Amino acid sequence: MILDQFGVPIDEIWAAEFRGFFWGEGCLSVMYIPKKDLYRVLAKIGLRSDDRPLLEEIHRRIGGSLWDTTTQSSAGLPSTMWDASSQKSLKIVAELLLGGVLPAKKAKQLDLWLEAVSIFTTRKIKCGWGGKQYTDEQKTRMGEIKKALSEAKKFSF
Repeated sequence: MILDQFGVPIDEIWAAEFRGFFWGEGCLSVMYIPKKDLYRVLAKIGLRSDDRPLLEEIHRRIGGSLWDTTTQSSAGLPSTMWDASSQKSLKIVAELLLGGVLPAKKAKQLDLWLEAVSIFTTRKIKCGWGGKQYTDEQKTRMGEIKKALSEAKKFSF
């Protein structure tokens, strides 16, 4: 049973709709932030702003961040963005995405992303600003995952 951010069970229909919608519109990524020398793991969806209620429902159940922007749209039209980057929200997304049968390309992306989520959620080294940092081995592997995830997303003929 998958629980939302409040501990309420997510029914199978909601989970299946999220999974299908995410694979059509969403993106799994690993970002490197040089200024802080750390990796950030994300699941994100960007839509036209008139579809905001859909992202509000996802935000309500999974958590994460939700914001409006005009910079994300190729046409410069208002858009709404949602992303999950906390340990809790990433774990919920991971559980939701694991519940289906995926095409090989997406399955490769998911396997890589799940490994990044695992590393992100098991960091142990405390750093000066109160967060957790990666070991050298974890940092190296996150860099490899980021590169492999980018390669897996490329269109192949």
